[in-house]
Amino acid sequence: MKKNTILILICLLLLLACAKQNSNNVKLFNDVEFVLGEGESSDLVDSNLANEYRSYVLNPDYEFPLFKYIKHTDYQIFIALPFNMDTEKLFNLDFFTSKNIDFKNGDNYIFFKHKKKDMFVVEYLLEYNQSVFHFLCITNDEDIDNNLLSYDKLIQRISLK
Repeated sequence: MKKNTILILICLLLLLACAKQNSNNVKLFNDVEFVLGEGESSDLVDSNLANEYRSYVLNPDYEFPLFKYIKHTDYQIFIALPFNMDTEKLFNLDFFTSKNIDFKNGDNYIFFKHKKKDMFVVEYLLEYNQSVFHFLCITNDEDIDNNLLSYDKLIQRISLK
């Protein structure tokens, strides 16, 4: 009986150790993680959040299913997963050029900013580890937009597990 109790305790401890997640990381897709910053938390996605996300998306071709939501008292980050989309179409720069949008692009990303509903909106379309992610960040504070949600800051928060 004592051996069975010890064996059960060991199994439970192993299960707990395996199930333990780093609460500072949000698992995305394809072994990619997003590192949470100070004061940020991940929340469940519901239809209200999905509608809010869609209301801020600039390019109508970028209305992807919302996958993760990160909240902070000063901003929100929506993470969507494009699927069954041609990456050439996703990274088509003609849309941004025609709208006179402030954007930057590289081989694996498009970063652009705009203002909608009196909010500063930053969007990233990022190809990382053979997956594509759409990040949409909204805030009413331009300084946060320029500092915390810049391309360099965001890319530092994405990692492989």
